[in-house]
Amino acid sequence: MRAALTHKRQRLLCEFQALGADRVGFATSEMSYISAPSDCVERNEFLASLPARHICDAYACVGGDSLQFMAVKPEARIDCVQPADSLETMERCVRLHRNVHGFHSAFPTPRVRVVKLPIHAHILADGCASVDFLYCDPPWGPAEGDGQLLSPEELIQNLCYDVAYPLRAAGSRPRWICFKVPHDWETFQPILDCFLGYLHAKSTPSTGGKFWFHFIEAGEA
Repeated sequence: MRAALTHKRQRLLCEFQALGADRVGFATSEMSYISAPSDCVERNEFLASLPARHICDAYACVGGDSLQFMAVKPEARIDCVQPADSLETMERCVRLHRNVHGFHSAFPTPRVRVVKLPIHAHILADGCASVDFLYCDPPWGPAEGDGQLLSPEELIQNLCYDVAYPLRAAGSRPRWICFKVPHDWETFQPILDCFLGYLHAKSTPSTGGKFWFHFIEAGEA
């Protein structure tokens, strides 16, 4: 198992270096938290086609997705939201900060900030008032695939309480929201019952087919 994780770490570092992130590092223990760029090709291409100028990575963890957003949308502001309410999450914040601010010097980083709050608290503090692309890769289970995955109903309920209800309370309305989940759209579409006024825009599987990216777009207000 450790040999497989070490191999995955080396492959990930090569992929991020190819994006220009040549000053980042990931511990072997972080491998289950990181999306490989090669698994996110269609997601990144779709994001690149959107006129998004302010991105919020709602569950940033150690920054694997945020780094890809920095490469795909170099002109955008990016908020990397990761709580620091325990020893484990504080250490994760340190690694997140190290990774996003260790990005290649060709990509200036003052436009990127690490927000040490749970996503619901960030939203309620008007942190998403100007966000036009909100990315949600919530925890799927005990250890991101190690053990029983959350059911679609549980995952949707968590996203409602973490994201949908706080957005409604704050009066914030990102134009696009993307969810990374282990369920296809037919299973996941009840999410629209929480995100009122949004319409399904696009769904695409990861390159390896292990998870899905679902995009929803705000309809006419």
